[in-house]
Amino acid sequence: MEKLKKMTFAVLGFGGRGATYTACAQALGSEVVAICDPSEYSRNRAINEFGIPAENVFADEDEFFAKGRLADVLIIGTMDKDHYRGTMKALDVGYNILLEKPISPDVNECLEIAKKSKEVGREVFVCHVMRYTPHFKYVKGLLDSGKFGKILHIEANEHVAYYHFAHSFCRGNWRNVETSAPILLAKSCHDMDAICWLMDGKKCEVVSSMGDLVWFKEENAPEGSSKFCFECKYKDSCQYSAFKLYNNEEYENIAALAKHGRLGKTEEEINKSLSDKNNVLARCVYRCDNDVCDRQVVQMRFEDGTLASFNLTAFTEDMHRDYSIYCSKGSIRIYGGVVTYQIFGEERIERNVLKEEIDDDVSLYKHHGGGDIRCVESIIRYFTEGVKTSQLTSIDVSVMSHQICHHAEISRQKGGAQEKIIYKD
Repeated sequence: MEKLKKMTFAVLGFGGRGATYTACAQALGSEVVAICDPSEYSRNRAINEFGIPAENVFADEDEFFAKGRLADVLIIGTMDKDHYRGTMKALDVGYNILLEKPISPDVNECLEIAKKSKEVGREVFVCHVMRYTPHFKYVKGLLDSGKFGKILHIEANEHVAYYHFAHSFCRGNWRNVETSAPILLAKSCHDMDAICWLMDGKKCEVVSSMGDLVWFKEENAPEGSSKFCFECKYKDSCQYSAFKLYNNEEYENIAALAKHGRLGKTEEEINKSLSDKNNVLARCVYRCDNDVCDRQVVQMRFEDGTLASFNLTAFTEDMHRDYSIYCSKGSIRIYGGVVTYQIFGEERIERNVLKEEIDDDVSLYKHHGGGDIRCVESIIRYFTEGVKTSQLTSIDVSVMSHQICHHAEISRQKGGAQEKIIYKD
């Protein structure tokens, strides 16, 4: 792996995302000098696995910020509703920021962050990592070539996968709108951003959406099932059994379910953890306090009349995205990491771009289709070499996707009524 010019990073929120970006920065030759997280497990992990000096590992956010600016860039990987508070404090201290998506569940807070970054002259980049994946970058290059003519319609599908949905959106941290955000924003602002990027920044003018929570409710629980999997007669047969999901041999290869030791490192430790009624991941998937949609559709019309449609579903075996881009002179399809395209009347071409581009010997290149490390790489190159590409998701660009999600949620609550998007500065 190529080492880049060295930068320093600090991290606020050292969970799965914060730790991943830390690993990326270190692998690229930069130094992570400090982290802050209230979790003792996360702090110990930072010290023992990542070599962060103990004196620079903080439990208290106020104590961390009281130290002033400790690094060139602050990575913020806290929970969604904490992004605004941490980002505004970081801008006051003088940090440039790499902010995990979503910017904030509150669209007005998103706009305030964008305004503040301009006022203090600091950069805020958002981790919309789909733009940085080799297959989406390749498709963007095809579209920019002009050979496919005008984009007329984009059809996008996000296959969340039943196990990922059960983990993150029923039992886990993103299960409830009040504590996190609507699923379209929490999970799929990536897609709204990617669609806008492929559309070359055109504005979405009208949006409508329908969706709800239809399956993961108590009324659909198997007859005679229990509140916790460990005491349930369906423990070994239910597709959503915590024991079946978290003891899966492929578990460590599923980025969305990476346990980072939270449940234990052995099957015995995992089973013990899943037999604890205080562990939210031990609950029956039908008896959680979840309320986010388990399927949702979104229809969009852009300013030049181009249309886009997006479908999200929990009910798939595999976890991937499927995009079809219909143009006046040809079409392009992205299925997982495979890109298939054709100029009308010419040969159909298929390339497994991910397989070609990702180094199998470097596991970091596999995270989010290689998007994570390429995102961090682009940030480093921007600050150290002045390299700026259309992939860079600045706060000004990223706010558009969040405004689409905001109006789509309004439409969903109104049963699919069309919502005209009035963009705020």
